[in-house]
Amino acid sequence: MKKRFCVIGLGNPDKYALTRHNYGKDFVQWVSQDLSLPFITEKKSKYFILHIDEHIEVLFLVTNSFMNTTGDY
Repeated sequence: MKKRFCVIGLGNPDKYALTRHNYGKDFVQWVSQDLSLPFITEKKSKYFILHIDEHIEVLFLVTNSFMNTTGDY
């Protein structure tokens, strides 16, 4: 059975991008760059999947909305 994990990086766009509230979003983007894994872009988010081995995969997701409106999907 495959184990699946999810890491969600919350943050804010535009003028709030360089604040401490974006640490989660910055971390996910750093992992993407460090591992050279491109994002797949959707309407309100972007993501990539890291396959550790045949039994483990991790979904990394970043929202494109403000942190306070993340639940408004």
